[in-house]
Amino acid sequence: MKNIKNLTFVLVLIFNVSLLFGQQMTWLPSRYLKNGCNDESNCVKKIVCYKLQYTPSITGIVTSYTTGFLADCTKGGTAVLTNKSCVMDDNSKIVDGCSGFNKILLNCSGNTGKLYVEKDQPVILHQVCFQLEKYEHIAIEEDPVSQLTLSIDNEQKQFTTEIVSLAQNKIMNKYEWCGLIQPHLLLEAEKEKEKSIGLKWKPALETGVGYYQIERTKDDSFFSVIANISDQTYNQNTQEYVFMDEGLEYGQYQYQITYHSGEESKNSNISEVELTDPSFNVKIYPNPTYDYLSLNINAKDKTAFIKISDANSKVILKKEIKTNVDFKFNVTSFVAGMYIISVQAGDKLFNKKFIKIN
Repeated sequence: MKNIKNLTFVLVLIFNVSLLFGQQMTWLPSRYLKNGCNDESNCVKKIVCYKLQYTPSITGIVTSYTTGFLADCTKGGTAVLTNKSCVMDDNSKIVDGCSGFNKILLNCSGNTGKLYVEKDQPVILHQVCFQLEKYEHIAIEEDPVSQLTLSIDNEQKQFTTEIVSLAQNKIMNKYEWCGLIQPHLLLEAEKEKEKSIGLKWKPALETGVGYYQIERTKDDSFFSVIANISDQTYNQNTQEYVFMDEGLEYGQYQYQITYHSGEESKNSNISEVELTDPSFNVKIYPNPTYDYLSLNINAKDKTAFIKISDANSKVILKKEIKTNVDFKFNVTSFVAGMYIISVQAGDKLFNKKFIKIN
């Protein structure tokens, strides 16, 4: 009789406690997300913050979550400054394993919560802030030992444990993140000739012993130094520095200048110019976007093939459309994050990153 009672108790547990394999979590730049924790990113202090977004598979009340992540170490060791829950009592910790296995263990957890969630509607759970030097990148991956789990009371008031996976992310450094912040050093880049771009900026930080470093990237690749200019060599009549970048190919270029003086350095904004091929050019807007992405393709071919991929190279959409007309994509169903749109018309190919935000 005792064994029968025990079996009955086990069966009750099975029917009242369910295990659900859910959707993905992803880390997104805090500056793109209005909800959740206050964004503590600070360009001057080289602090970049990312929020953990979770998309539930069911509707209900999240009472706790427990996650484990591994983050890369930097040259200075751990780059993590803060690690805290946005929605519950924080139960997080950081384990510095840089000297042992060159990884940081991030336990991002919260408990005693009553977070209402709706199926397929993303919510913010957590925020982590990093301090990264120029050119530093780190990746966050799921800790293989632990799982990403959430405790949820569903609409039938049954306790459910949801297990989710992580979309791997590259954490941008302060150098990239601050590209949209208005600096004291303002750079203007504009097309001068068919394959030339002119750069202009006003003297603002001169010490007499410093120099300006000019960097360039093409089609969203990495920045590289193309020139150094001593300070106080600006045009005395126009009161501005001028630099001409010539002999370029068609494509999208981004520029940034950095003023160096002793141990101190200051970055300008990132200024972008596109050198368009008269026989093929593509306009994509707005970027970032909440709901729709507009596309205009100027090409000799009458049709073009469109492909949109996520940050993990998974193809989200493929479509053939007409050229030389305005076309609009509905991206409201896309998960917030970075995507790449590829446009091919004949032998011409165009690639561009865009950001979907909620």
